Amino acid sequence: MADITAPWAAGTAGALAGTVRHVIEVRANHPSWAEPIPLDLETGTILYDENQVPHVTAQMTLKTSPGFDLDPRLGIRIEIDAGYIVNGVRDVHRMADLWLWEYTDRRPSNLIDLLAYSMESRIMGWMPLGGSGQSFSSTSLAGDSITSLLHWALPSAVVVNDMHAATFVTGGAFLNVGTGDNVWSAIYDIADRAGGGWVYEDGLGVWHVTDRPEAAGQSAAILKTGVGGTITRHDTEMSLERWYNAVLVEHSWYDGEQRTAQGWAEITSGPLRVAAVGRRVLKVTREYKGDSATARSSASSIVARTVTRGRGVALSIGGAPYWVRPGATVTIQVGDAPQERQLISSIQFSLAATGTANIVTRLPEDVTITTGA
Repeated sequence: MADITAPWAAGTAGALAGTVRHVIEVRANHPSWAEPIPLDLETGTILYDENQVPHVTAQMTLKTSPGFDLDPRLGIRIEIDAGYIVNGVRDVHRMADLWLWEYTDRRPSNLIDLLAYSMESRIMGWMPLGGSGQSFSSTSLAGDSITSLLHWALPSAVVVNDMHAATFVTGGAFLNVGTGDNVWSAIYDIADRAGGGWVYEDGLGVWHVTDRPEAAGQSAAILKTGVGGTITRHDTEMSLERWYNAVLVEHSWYDGEQRTAQGWAEITSGPLRVAAVGRRVLKVTREYKGDSATARSSASSIVARTVTRGRGVALSIGGAPYWVRPGATVTIQVGDAPQERQLISSIQFSLAATGTANIVTRLPEDVTITTGA
């Protein structure tokens, strides 16, 4: 497990069910400061979620003021280190380096609330001005195009692009992104058009332009109940909250007059097909020019994800594996039941040094998708 647990020591995984001291250290930092400022944390969490933008969210409450207001407008960063002390050996590493988004000084309780996000928050509020733009054709590759847009918005962005080679513009059309267009929406749409694309910043400054995992791989952690186990709660969940078996994508743009183009996709096989359980539709709006073919392609990719959100497993564990992230595989064993390997959808760690974490997994659905306009 050396590569999977890195930068934490390989032997740590096997020690989590025993006597391990958890360590959490949080600091505020800014390029103009001589050194980071330690923050006196009372409680907090950090969440990594494949279905959420921004990908990483940290919420925390400070016991005492850092001595002055932390102004999010100035580009202050929140650094989070996490790890363990095992047999007297310290194994603590950087877990996240996030942008401070919100600072609240609560009186008369004298507590400070902080909210910090990964770097998607910077692009979501950015758009080109002054007539600049980028154009992509039917020969443009999705991963390269997304990388170009990321560097346009954040010139110094570190991007790892290992998305499968796929084009995303149909026929002789072009995708033009320019003044007033939502660049993050364009990035997400390109990933969807390409089929199964996933774009996120990992909370440590590295952007990943990749394919969303659909099959279990090597286990990043083994979680079980009982003696030697770390699972304290295991819930199998089925819900309609974020589940849809049909998606409608609508392009909306203005070129002298308001225009729209639509495409849809729905599940037409299996027990969750529209004909069997009815149609539950998610409408997604893309705020730039498109056509029915691109809308159908996006809708097909989106519905393949939304149909898997109806069932999964929610776990609470007592030995937090700080290296586990969405998209990773974990092996789960409850009682005498057979082991199951499942994909992580989200993982939330406590920042109170309690060593607890909450995990949600997802289970794939084998379905047929039909599209139309």
